[in-house]
Amino acid sequence: MLRGLVDYVLVGHSERRAAGDGEEQIARKVAAAADAGLTPILFVDEDDPTERAIDRTAQRLSAGLARVDPSKHEVLVVYEPTWAIGAREAAPAEHVRAVAEQLKSRLAELGASEPRVIYGGTVNGDNVDRFAALEVLDGVGATRAGLDPDEFLRIVDRVAAAGGG
Repeated sequence: MLRGLVDYVLVGHSERRAAGDGEEQIARKVAAAADAGLTPILFVDEDDPTERAIDRTAQRLSAGLARVDPSKHEVLVVYEPTWAIGAREAAPAEHVRAVAEQLKSRLAELGASEPRVIYGGTVNGDNVDRFAALEVLDGVGATRAGLDPDEFLRIVDRVAAAGGG
């Protein structure tokens, strides 16, 4: 139904996971989007910022891609630490870097020729610089801040000034 109208499809967002979407259902949705010629945007969440949680995040990525071949289908991954969503502070840049590196490594192991990972979790005009400076990231997602046109433009301007746009 969406082919010709959109190019990307969000799958596995934390709100959908909270509503009951499990790993198998997410994997089916990723595969359905890819098979329809759309690019799935797979949200990979993280419950807490420990080293063990980073490993679980990579496992969730693998589970979400269980029904697609990343060497044949492009998938954009959003690292979304649920503990940072709507929080006063975003995840520390060093933690985001470590997780993004692990996710890109896992994507490459699964066959992705150009693994792409973006960060989403309390991104705003005050903190976007720290994420734009991380070369391992391919972008940021500014969901809540994106609802305010002035704040969204401030984010865009700061990313552009950092050389990311």
